[in-house]
Amino acid sequence: MVKVHSMDMDTCKEVTAVYRKNCIVHLTNISIYSKVVSKVNKISTLVLLGFLLSPFLTLGQFSPDSVLTPAACYNFVNNFENDNGETNCNDADSDPGTCIEDLTPEDGTGDFIDADELCGNSNNKYYQMPPDAGLLVDNGSLTDQDQYTIELLFKIESLASDNQTDRLFIMNFFNQNGAGLFVDSDGIIKYFDQNDNVLAAGTTPIAGYPDNLPSEWINIAFSLSNDTLTVYFNGEEEFQYVDNDFVLRNNTSYFYPPNKMRGNGKENPEGEITLDYIRYFDQVLDATSIESLNLAAIAGNDIEIQASATAGCFGDEITLTAAGGDRSFYIWSTGDTTDTDILTYTIFKETDTVWVQGVAVSPCERQCFDIADTIVISGYPNPDLGIVGPTEVCEGDPVLFSSTADPAGNPPQTNWFWSTTGSTSSQSGSDTKDFSVTYDANDTVDVSLQVTNEYGCVGDTTFQLVVNNVPTTDVSLPATACELQSVNIEYTGDATPGAIFTWDWDGGTVENVIDSGRNFDVYWDSLGTKTIRFEIEEGNCLVVDSVTIEITKRPTINYTVADSVCATNPLNFTYAGTADTTVANINWNFDGGVQSNTDDFNPEIAWDSAGLKTVLVEIDEGSCVSSDTFEITVLPVPTTDVNIPANVCSGQAATFEYTGTADASADLVWTLDGGTVSNEVDPDRLFDVTWDSVGTKTITLNISQNGCDTEETFTIDVGKTPTPDFDLPAGACMGEDIVVLYTGTANLSLDSTQLDFDWNWGGVMERL
Repeated sequence: MVKVHSMDMDTCKEVTAVYRKNCIVHLTNISIYSKVVSKVNKISTLVLLGFLLSPFLTLGQFSPDSVLTPAACYNFVNNFENDNGETNCNDADSDPGTCIEDLTPEDGTGDFIDADELCGNSNNKYYQMPPDAGLLVDNGSLTDQDQYTIELLFKIESLASDNQTDRLFIMNFFNQNGAGLFVDSDGIIKYFDQNDNVLAAGTTPIAGYPDNLPSEWINIAFSLSNDTLTVYFNGEEEFQYVDNDFVLRNNTSYFYPPNKMRGNGKENPEGEITLDYIRYFDQVLDATSIESLNLAAIAGNDIEIQASATAGCFGDEITLTAAGGDRSFYIWSTGDTTDTDILTYTIFKETDTVWVQGVAVSPCERQCFDIADTIVISGYPNPDLGIVGPTEVCEGDPVLFSSTADPAGNPPQTNWFWSTTGSTSSQSGSDTKDFSVTYDANDTVDVSLQVTNEYGCVGDTTFQLVVNNVPTTDVSLPATACELQSVNIEYTGDATPGAIFTWDWDGGTVENVIDSGRNFDVYWDSLGTKTIRFEIEEGNCLVVDSVTIEITKRPTINYTVADSVCATNPLNFTYAGTADTTVANINWNFDGGVQSNTDDFNPEIAWDSAGLKTVLVEIDEGSCVSSDTFEITVLPVPTTDVNIPANVCSGQAATFEYTGTADASADLVWTLDGGTVSNEVDPDRLFDVTWDSVGTKTITLNISQNGCDTEETFTIDVGKTPTPDFDLPAGACMGEDIVVLYTGTANLSLDSTQLDFDWNWGGVMERL
């Protein structure tokens, strides 16, 4: 099956330069189904009938249940009526709401012609349509059906004279947008949308299309289930396409494109069609059922059984071929029902009469012939072999096999032939009942015996013999290892998977079993040379061997280091372990710390940020590796952030506020350069300071928190406070100007941005 989701139209626009005239196409059948019908049900029915009825059955003897019943079918016997009497709207008792109407010729009309192929039933005819004619289907009760199957059997006689693209329209699913199924110029069935885009396509071309027409009979079927359209060609699935626009609508066109597919520069996709029948099924058929309908569409000739042989020994298979009949099913006297005309028959008794019947079944009374033949098969008994011998042996040991088959006849007419696979050093008696052989390599070998009796019947058997070798003792392990170091010890010899191992680790401990008996991780907690002994038992073969490993001491990690340090302050790690620092390698992870010296065994480290730091160290000396972890608490250094004014007047209070990160346990020490503290809202953190003298004052703040000290110096300018002294007359007349003279200590040389007077004249107009 090929599932197609999309296709680039640029790959589908090849147009032949050869124009064809007066082309014709033949359509043979269309069927619609809406639930899956298994062909197994039909087979079971036919098998049962094969046992109950005579070997020469006629189709009329079969139950109607053995035939797939369509919701509607059109056989075109001189009319366009629905030939299913139960759904025919012409029946007086039909239900207008559920019956299915007759077909309607579209545009032009065709001719009803006598059938000269396929089933050859006297009631069977074809409907032949010229290129300008088609069929319009009123789907009736099938409208908006979301599950169905349609089957078409047709012949393409030729293409229309004005069909220059060699594309042939088959049917549309909904007139509203002009989409439908086509045979494209390459002979492949494709689904086009209304814009001539190929949305899905099969892979199997119609033979000879378009150059060698008329074509053979073509069987096309479509089924819809759960918005999935499946398209079949001659009983084989071509493609699937998922869409919600495949429900049936009234006025579905066949072989004559609707108006939406014409005009506006679109090419004419027409041809001449010969139509045998159209079938609508309101159920979804699977690929097996579609294939059976395809086979049932064509009648075969009289059946004659042809056998590859008519005599043989019990158990022999012969091929029986029902020649001359392409049927839907073949029923054999053995109880088998086959889809093809070939039966593989196994001889099981001295004399057996085998018969076959071929049956082809079509819906709506369109029935093909069923015919039969017989043949007699003779059988002869096979010899008994009776083999005596072992099933397991060691490499290099001789082994004897004997057959107890009856020699029969005088002189004996029984023949023996022994053979074996595998490597051998000697063989004898291969043509007698006793066979002796010696194998020189471990293997699982096949020993075969063939015996021919007086009837020429051959009995043969093959059994397996296990040849066990003396396994090698190759072991992979390091020459040395550290105490408590896990090392891998792996058996690398040629012992087979069935071998049994026994190990003595000389005080070692198995830490991990990677492959039972063969691959281990082992460690030792004591020093010295360790001897590992092992035994391997394979079949009847046992070997013992040993290997050694030297266990050396692991370097110690012993450091002197404080468990806490202030941020940015250096911390010293002092090594006191046993490693030889001149040859050992050391690796650190300082968790963000920065080393300030070059001695890796005695590093000096500082951290910028506070918090708990995890320091990792690993020492490798002679591949013996030790590691350790240190937890270092990096203490924060409090900040010296303060809010103080840049300047203040002498005698006036300046507010000091500490805003840094020091916690409540920290000690804050202020040096105020002669200032006097007052109004202590929070001692050492929020208070006022006053200076009596003027000048630049230097203030120092020292903070000590958990042993981490910090200090900062600030300055503040203390200015002189001016006096408000002035001279003015004791009295003055109304309207008279007076002079007021400032006589205080303010520095009158300052500009207006540095010196400001604020006078209140008591309502008197100021004049400068």
